[in-house]
Amino acid sequence: MSTGPSATQELQLMSSVLDAKDKSDLLNRMMKAVKSCGFESFLIGLEVHQGDAPPVHHVTSAYPEKWQRIYVDRGYAMLDPTVAYCQRNTAPLIWNEAMFLEAGCMPLLEEAQTFGVSHGISASFHEPGGNKSMLSLARDQQIGKDQGEKDHLVAYSTVLSSCMHVMASRFIVPEVREESRPRLTRKELECLKWVAQGKTAWEIGQILNVAEPTVVFHLKNVMRKLNVVNRHQAMVVAMRMGYIE
Repeated sequence: MSTGPSATQELQLMSSVLDAKDKSDLLNRMMKAVKSCGFESFLIGLEVHQGDAPPVHHVTSAYPEKWQRIYVDRGYAMLDPTVAYCQRNTAPLIWNEAMFLEAGCMPLLEEAQTFGVSHGISASFHEPGGNKSMLSLARDQQIGKDQGEKDHLVAYSTVLSSCMHVMASRFIVPEVREESRPRLTRKELECLKWVAQGKTAWEIGQILNVAEPTVVFHLKNVMRKLNVVNRHQAMVVAMRMGYIE
């Protein structure tokens, strides 16, 4: 570690992540911080919760693009033991061959090695409300047996993961929520807003100058898109998602 940056420089690089101005700036600062501790690339995984809707999973990766495509196309996220671990734990995990062998996904590790993503450390952050983030730092060089180096990397990844989580919540999570929001038509929104005012389908039809079955049709579409079973639930979920106030 003597040839690398000093502890003060490392701390400055980690804290600089908190000064990011936007998503692009955040990723650039993350890359500098990641490389300062001897890694070559990183992955940010997010689990975003929105009321009663199923959680949304999102990945921002600096891994080689070809490996990213292979990982997605082959559904490796469902097999990856680092993902399963970070879903349940927040203590950093240093990757090892045994955990891939135990999970029955050695082909994943062997293929990752061809892209220089063979050794790494993963750390996660879990919010009380359910949102989670995962930060994986990767390189092609094995993490040494020196316990001092391991302790240093564990501490570094823990702090960097926390900094990343704060800024991802600011710059990435809003994008994820917006992209995952069901797309309601203007007519569907109009009907929903009148439901929130306590109007019946017949009354809404009179207000909008359409037939009652048309209003029912729009409201059924809303319930389907919001994954709810009645109008009251639709109104509650829509309020949580910001469709109505």
